[in-house]
Amino acid sequence: MPMVFGVVACAWGSHLDAQSFAPNWRSERAWGVASAPLASPFRTTALAASMSEDSMDDAKCPYEPWPGFGTGLRDGFERLPRPVDSPLYFEDPFINTDLRPLVLYHEFPKDSLLGGGDLTVLAVQARLALTDRLQFIATSDGHSDLESSALPEGEGWNDLAAGLKFALYVEKETKTILSAGARWKLSNGSRAVFQGIEDEISLFLSGARSFGKVNVIGHAGGRITTHHNQGNDSLSWDVHVNYELTRYFHPIVEYHGFYYLSNGNRLQVRDGLLDYGNLGAGDVAGSSAHWGSVGARWEMKPGVSLGCVYSFALRRESNNDIFKRRVMTNLVIAW
Repeated sequence: MPMVFGVVACAWGSHLDAQSFAPNWRSERAWGVASAPLASPFRTTALAASMSEDSMDDAKCPYEPWPGFGTGLRDGFERLPRPVDSPLYFEDPFINTDLRPLVLYHEFPKDSLLGGGDLTVLAVQARLALTDRLQFIATSDGHSDLESSALPEGEGWNDLAAGLKFALYVEKETKTILSAGARWKLSNGSRAVFQGIEDEISLFLSGARSFGKVNVIGHAGGRITTHHNQGNDSLSWDVHVNYELTRYFHPIVEYHGFYYLSNGNRLQVRDGLLDYGNLGAGDVAGSSAHWGSVGARWEMKPGVSLGCVYSFALRRESNNDIFKRRVMTNLVIAW
């Protein structure tokens, strides 16, 4: 949560600077022009030369540390709908500043490690455009409430995760963008909700393209644990497709896949934690899980949109790790 407040402060400070500093800077210059001839006629030539140089700098933004700080990449990319499900790892390629409060409700299969039950996650993600190509991301935080038939009920704080994302390729005409990034996930959360188990590094590549009223976003990523014998390395991939039914309403279809690359030695079980955590399960290498999502995103006002999807298993629940079904909602508040 401190990372979220820091991002808000940076974005809001940049916004205030844009509105307050620039007019004062220009008014001081204008006052100097009006008073200079009264002060000394010999300063007129020097002042004119100075003003000529200053006028060439008018296009420069005196309050931006870097081009695009706080605002990121615009040119229509800011209006493209964002993904909804698998929020911790399905990173979109866009560069902007936003906050994303989210609520996730997840149900476990009865024959899984957890013996049925459910999980509720409340969190706030934050993203800050450092330039028009570089973005800081804080994608994991918040609180979880776990109810399981096989374990005592638990609640606690989630692990923190943050990283950077860079736009490698941008084509504004077709709204095409390709970005790459990395994040570090700390093991600082509560063991009562299967957090705080293992640090990990995740690398990802994501892209998007607009085809008229159809927008497509794709993502592929890998998770590498810092202690390979205690966690599970894995791959994940996601596809998001939305259609502009109206200017403010986009139906959504998503597909999510997950594949375990390695076993851990913490628990000799055949289920991991998919996109929620890293259990270090001892019998998951080579197994996978697949689920789909259907829903919509509604643009409530410029820069504010609400997304909601229902997610369901795409294979038998007994062979789909801990995934039975899920309902996911997020609110995107963009600057």
